[in-house]
Amino acid sequence: MHVSLDSALGRQRRLNSVGESVLQIAPEAAAAYSLRSLTGGDPKVVRVRRDTGGGAGDNDEQDFTASEVSSGALVDFVGSGNDGFVETWYDQSGDSQNVVQATAGSQPKIVSSGSLIAGGLRFDDAQKLETASTFSFASGTTLSTFITNSSDADETSYVFRFLSNYILLNTGSGLRRVTAGTFANAGTASGNEELWSTISTINSSGGTSNFFVNGTLASDPNADIGTKVVSPARNLNIGGLGSDNHWNGTVNEVIFYPTDQTSNRAALDANIISHYGIS
Repeated sequence: MHVSLDSALGRQRRLNSVGESVLQIAPEAAAAYSLRSLTGGDPKVVRVRRDTGGGAGDNDEQDFTASEVSSGALVDFVGSGNDGFVETWYDQSGDSQNVVQATAGSQPKIVSSGSLIAGGLRFDDAQKLETASTFSFASGTTLSTFITNSSDADETSYVFRFLSNYILLNTGSGLRRVTAGTFANAGTASGNEELWSTISTINSSGGTSNFFVNGTLASDPNADIGTKVVSPARNLNIGGLGSDNHWNGTVNEVIFYPTDQTSNRAALDANIISHYGIS
């Protein structure tokens, strides 16, 4: 009897075809943020406020698509020598779970002195973005996250969290962690751009996580993360708390699924690693 390769591998998904986008590989994301297209089209990705130091057009805002970011239109809008800040990072999942920051001083930077920041959005000194609506996940739910980031690793920093229920972070010494009440460690951040992929089951009787860095398991297999679940409903926050435990570094991409993406993880990791040249 003929057995397909997919069947032989337990239906583990093979690596993505050339040109296949992230949300074509795995379309059921709860939220997906990036400056590139994750859909295969040309979606609106970001709303930017420009700071011209009080000159003409100061604090004007404008939306940009993925192609307008890559073409230089965003930088042209901000202008030479000026800074640009993110007011809204648009959700590409189709669920309209945009992350927003209305307060100018708490907006992450995307353009510095007229140049697009390498690494995406720069978070420093209490910048954060957050959804207006909330998420709630019952005990037994598996959460899959794919976060492309570079950490300064100089203080305890939260990059992705549902309040205190479920957090991805690094410590002041750069130790990567995921927690739902108990810390599971995954080695030390390199200071270079990294892809953090976590497959975590939150469980009131004991949750577990597998934390991959650049496609390789960096935590213990099925590491203990504690007994918290995301209930009652919580906002999704990128960038941490206010002045405490805020993210110090850059974030290029955040993709989040309320399902187990083990079968798609290798293909998603390969797509992201290839796009950003992560090594």
